Amino acid sequence: MTGSGRGRRRWLSATTTRAEKARAVRGLASLGGLAGLLVALMLIPTACTAGVGARDAARWFQTPPDDLEGLGVPQRSTILAADGSKIATFFYQNRVNVDLDDIAPIVRKAVVAIEDSRFYEHGALDTEGTMRALVTNLTSGGVEQGGSGITQQYVKNLLLVQAESDAERQAATEVTVARKIRELRYAVALEEKLSKDEILRRYLNIAYFGDGAYGIEAASRHYFSKHASELDLSEAAMLAGVVRYPHAYNPVANAELARERRDVVLDRMTELGWADPEKAAKAKERPLDLDLEDVDNGCVSSGAPFFCDYVQREILTDKAFGETAKERERLLKRGGLTIRTTLDPKAQRAAQRAVEKFVPPKNDAHLAAAEAMVEPGTGRIKAMAVGREMGDGTERGKTWINFAVDASHGSSIGMQAGSTFKPFTLAAALDEGMPFGTRIMAPRSYTPTGFRDCDGKNVGDPSAHLRNSADGEGGREFSLVTGTRHSVNTFFLKLEKEVGLCDTVEMAEELGMKQANGKPLEQYPSFTLGSNPVSPLRLAAAYAAFAPAASTASRSRSRRSPTRPARSSKSRRRTAGRPSTRASPTPSATSSRACSPTAPPPGWASAVPPPVRPAPSTTSPPPGSPATPPTWRPPSGSATRAAATTTR
Repeated sequence: MTGSGRGRRRWLSATTTRAEKARAVRGLASLGGLAGLLVALMLIPTACTAGVGARDAARWFQTPPDDLEGLGVPQRSTILAADGSKIATFFYQNRVNVDLDDIAPIVRKAVVAIEDSRFYEHGALDTEGTMRALVTNLTSGGVEQGGSGITQQYVKNLLLVQAESDAERQAATEVTVARKIRELRYAVALEEKLSKDEILRRYLNIAYFGDGAYGIEAASRHYFSKHASELDLSEAAMLAGVVRYPHAYNPVANAELARERRDVVLDRMTELGWADPEKAAKAKERPLDLDLEDVDNGCVSSGAPFFCDYVQREILTDKAFGETAKERERLLKRGGLTIRTTLDPKAQRAAQRAVEKFVPPKNDAHLAAAEAMVEPGTGRIKAMAVGREMGDGTERGKTWINFAVDASHGSSIGMQAGSTFKPFTLAAALDEGMPFGTRIMAPRSYTPTGFRDCDGKNVGDPSAHLRNSADGEGGREFSLVTGTRHSVNTFFLKLEKEVGLCDTVEMAEELGMKQANGKPLEQYPSFTLGSNPVSPLRLAAAYAAFAPAASTASRSRSRRSPTRPARSSKSRRRTAGRPSTRASPTPSATSSRACSPTAPPPGWASAVPPPVRPAPSTTSPPPGSPATPPTWRPPSGSATRAAATTTR
């Protein structure tokens, strides 16, 4: 049943059995009855002698369906970087909606010529075409022509793309009187509501053109690497020919059949006077000249796969994008979103080179590096890199785990932060009015006693002996400046006790810190030495609060008494804002500030914890594979980096 005249399958032939003939006759009789019924339904309103039941049926048939306005066509969503470049695409069907003016006129002529040449002359049902198709099919013994016009085909496709379950898909495709009546009812409503041009535009945007391309624009890009507005006669005829049987006429899989079908379209256009015979003849001499262009679906092939996955998970877990997980996934894959993010492609490439140079993806020690960059003062994520390819973790150098983020957005349980936690102790001391010149004796070994957590519980450990990471660092005094410069462990342990463990923990919490598994930070004397497992992204966001606060802090120190007593943890608690670590398409997700908004200074603040070996992380692939998109662009500025390594 190719419709081309070559290799045509006949249902009735000399070799056809009696049972097969009987089935064919019953099928054709059903088609004839169905066609007669549809024509009768269209004529019911004109029957003046119709009874009450007929009038009610006609009234129901002509009443627009309640859900007509709610039927939409799935479109692909795109994640963009700050400069507008594409990061990734998500779709249920690869489709790009376009206006009729963006579709070459020759394409419109080709499709109408082969699918419904009287489209602009008839209403929802082409009675002449339906009866002609019936006669042709009865004469040939097979289904040679279809009776559905473009409007009915559009409705059929529309109901099919809305189907989400197998039962709904079966109901949308089964050959029954009920389905045809339902389709015709929608078609009647559409013909009354929309212009013919609008119906044709919608049809061209919804039709399947084979090989994963939905809609004329996606098909044009896929097969010819050009826009639908740029197609020529030969290309337009080929695409128009695919629509009837997109699998059989798929030019990638069945090039010869696709070419024959193209020539059928060209002949029909010539017959109707819609194509110049000489030009059509030259077009038939041409090969298909395919120039294939594929569109990747999801994050795996992205230039920033783990940042892409972070954004995807943000949408799939945030109820702002839908009450249920199913609604959120539907919005992402069918909603045609344009998701603008804060990612800086230049910074992303630099971060990727850095982590791969620091820890090669296929190193023998099975280490993995991760880095996150957050802009001070805005919380905008500028880069996110993991030193592995995204993919099956059983393959060397690949992982599904995003080591740069919390477990909720990447399945990682985090890494011990090490000395990068010391600034939280320093910040708590400065916040309580301790002068930079304050000197503290740093012993070579320190036994943590007398420490209490925020519940007042004694968490000291008399049996522990904590030391410095390098010889010669202990046994002398350090100021806040020199102790920080040399990162002396015992100095910070004593400073933490002086400030208070609870105050130190609360300072870290005010800056957004928590464990990568989502739980509160654990409170032990070794807190200042970075014993809590955290994510590089959360740490970078916390560090980003320090840079824009520098000038404000230098001004306020001159007004603060060096002898001012330390505030209690309750009075100081929650006095600073938290920088945002979200990379959501909504502007509010990246606009939080840790202090008064000041211009971020140039340069970098870097926090690089040492390699550690945490417990194994859980391995899971990213899930899945419209709000009005914002048009703002993040300003330029410095960024804070947090890098870490783990083993896997």
